[in-house]
Amino acid sequence: MIIGFMEDNDILNEEFLPFIRTEKGQQLYDGYLRTVQKHYPQYVEELRGMAEATGVPFSKFFAAALRPELSSIIDLDRHGNEGCTDIYVKTSKQLLLGHTEDLSRSQEGRVFILHATISSQTDGQTDNAQVQERFTAITCAGMLPGNTFGLLPDCGLIYTINDLYPVVVDMEKIPRQVVNRAMLASEDFSDMQQRCACPGVGIANGFCANIGNLSQEPELWTIEVAPVPEEPRSRLEKRQFQPASSASADVFVHVNRYELLEVEEIPERLKSSAQRCKRISELPAPADIPGLQHILGDEQGEHFPIFNHNMKSDVETLFAVIVDLTKALVYVYSKNPKLGPSNILPIS
Repeated sequence: MIIGFMEDNDILNEEFLPFIRTEKGQQLYDGYLRTVQKHYPQYVEELRGMAEATGVPFSKFFAAALRPELSSIIDLDRHGNEGCTDIYVKTSKQLLLGHTEDLSRSQEGRVFILHATISSQTDGQTDNAQVQERFTAITCAGMLPGNTFGLLPDCGLIYTINDLYPVVVDMEKIPRQVVNRAMLASEDFSDMQQRCACPGVGIANGFCANIGNLSQEPELWTIEVAPVPEEPRSRLEKRQFQPASSASADVFVHVNRYELLEVEEIPERLKSSAQRCKRISELPAPADIPGLQHILGDEQGEHFPIFNHNMKSDVETLFAVIVDLTKALVYVYSKNPKLGPSNILPIS
């Protein structure tokens, strides 16, 4: 599965790898690797482990982990837009989050649910090992987990990710996919915010995390992050999705553009978000799970449908989730959400 993905990934093989062999590309690659090795060496080891197990060079795994940064730096807008759509819904009885995940067609059939427990060991002894991380993630073969959907049962957190596209991508900062992987190790909501912010070093690229917090009363939060050029910090803005004040449903939509922070964004990368938001405004506002399924499964639109199976694009919607924070359940859809869930996961 991993070897097949590495062989079939045209953008990796035809764009990223030739670029990192150039003088500029090698400098960027080396700078990002030094930064990750310094701040998150354990995730470098995760990639090395996959490389050793498959016989695929480590450089291919690390270059794949730099997809958000390299796509912007070498201007790959022509390859299409990933179009993740998130919809928050709050009624007097339910708090819901819906998410679609658009990924490269090379990842079709290579997406899976990962349940992981990572423990410390001393001298090979497991008797006294302590759990360092416990999470469930929907992930792709050959990639670090945490970049699409993450669930932390011990602290009652779930999150989904929207790619964001600031014009400025910073060098020798922590790559976005590494930050999202680190979120899976969060101890609580405050710790997750710190991991998003990357204090003392800063993030290389932008993203939005849509976070459900069940540690007490269920909450939904939006956190947007952007790089700060040549400064060892990130910009971060957060906002809680406030409860409905009446029996009618409150709805908030987040796609692949900034809503909270004022950031200069790559214009070509905003076309998909604009069209999906327009289409959502034309559909009945969701007030329950069937309403969310109807919107997340909408295939109308020639270029940028919400549920994208457009054969003209190099990306497609490979899965969707609906999180019911009131019941602490996650519904996973491997096909169009209108067809019903393929898996149901408890949050705790």
